[in-house]
Amino acid sequence: MKGEQGPMGPMGPIGDQGVKALRSSFPAANQPVVFGRIIYNLQQHYNPSTGVYTAPVNGTYAFSFHLTASTRSLKVGLFWNFQPVVKSTQTYELGSVSQQVMLHLSLGDQVWLQVKDIVSNGMFTSSEASSTFSGFLIQPDTCDIIMGRELPPPIIRGEYTWGDPDPTLSPNV
Repeated sequence: MKGEQGPMGPMGPIGDQGVKALRSSFPAANQPVVFGRIIYNLQQHYNPSTGVYTAPVNGTYAFSFHLTASTRSLKVGLFWNFQPVVKSTQTYELGSVSQQVMLHLSLGDQVWLQVKDIVSNGMFTSSEASSTFSGFLIQPDTCDIIMGRELPPPIIRGEYTWGDPDPTLSPNV
C-alpha cells in the first residue's frame, strides 16, 4: 500500500552559469583564449587568468560561444582536456561564428576556446560587437552537494594542438 507523499526536499545548488566576454581583439594563438570581461561567474569555475573552465563535479555541461570576426578569417576550436571537440571557421572579413555543445565531464576536466594560428585569428570585440563564451552544469551525476568541494590541481600538461584528436584519447561527445 502506498503512503502519502512526503514534504519536498531542499532545492539543489544553482549551476555555474558563467558568461564571459572577450576584453581585447586578436588573442594569442594555440593557447586558451582569455575572456577577461566577466558577465557572470558566481561559483568561479571559469578562471579569468587562464581562460579555462574547470568542472566542479561529474555531470552534463553545456558550452557555447558566439564570436565576431573582423579584418581576417577566424578558425576557433572548443577544447576538452587538450583535445578539440568542435572547430568553427569564419572566412569573411566581417562576420560571426557560433557553436553549442553538450559534454559529459568528470571532476577536474577542463574546457576552453583557442584560435588556430595568427593568420586565422580574426577574433574581434568592440563597444559595438561582443565575442562571448559560456559554460555551465546542466545536471550533476549524483545528488552530492557541489558547493565548497575541493577541486584537483589544474591540468597543465599536453600540447595545444589543432589537429584531429587521437581516437584512443577522444572523449565521448
